[in-house]
Amino acid sequence: MGSLIGVGGLIVNADNLAATEKSLETLCTADFSFPEGEVFKWSPAKTDWYRNNIVGVQRKDFIERVFEILAMNDAKAVVAICDETKGKANTSSSSHEMDVLLLSLERFHTSLGDETGFVFVAKPSGGTKDENKFLAECIEHKSVGTDFVKFTKIAHNIVSVPTAHSRVLQAADLIISISTAMASGNTTYAGDHFSKLKPLFLTDRRGLIGGTGFKLHPSYSYKNLYHWVLEEEFWADGSSGFPFPDASRPYSADGDKF
Repeated sequence: MGSLIGVGGLIVNADNLAATEKSLETLCTADFSFPEGEVFKWSPAKTDWYRNNIVGVQRKDFIERVFEILAMNDAKAVVAICDETKGKANTSSSSHEMDVLLLSLERFHTSLGDETGFVFVAKPSGGTKDENKFLAECIEHKSVGTDFVKFTKIAHNIVSVPTAHSRVLQAADLIISISTAMASGNTTYAGDHFSKLKPLFLTDRRGLIGGTGFKLHPSYSYKNLYHWVLEEEFWADGSSGFPFPDASRPYSADGDKF
């Protein structure tokens, strides 16, 4: 397994967005006494208040309550993870980072059905030049689509928001980080939360998460991880299903799963 890159987010109905944001803010400030302006994330900096004050059992409880709030507001999680040493899923992707963003957007777009959606992304690190370059590439992809999806249901160009200004984006950071850790086999801490996270993932019409809410690329290398990580018993391809593990693919044995 090469280095993994994970991108994803939360799908929240517009009618529930304000309530979700408010509940997460109340959890932070009223229940856990966050100072004004302090954020939460999976890997906080050494100087972050969250790192030094929400620790141990308290942090586990906090993260689980974040997931409970998301579930109460019918939020759905989507995460796409790729191996940067392997080929990209979309020929138009300029980088593996953009490739997994597009994989996430494809799944968001498909989930919309007959509705339309709006996409907020965390403001990229770096300066204004880097942000403008990133957003310009997003606009281009929204216009032309990918090899598989035309983004006709995304109602507006993608907008970037500073993570500090959105508790929903902070919650998405937890989901992406825990999911990528689980895919890599780094389960020491992520494993404590994954059972609470798993019900949030978007599923297909069969109720399967693998390939939909939790996408690993390339699937020919990593699809057996849907069995070991998600505990799913079969892989769906079109109208057909195939049992896990697939002996012809890597990670087919339990001892080889990571």
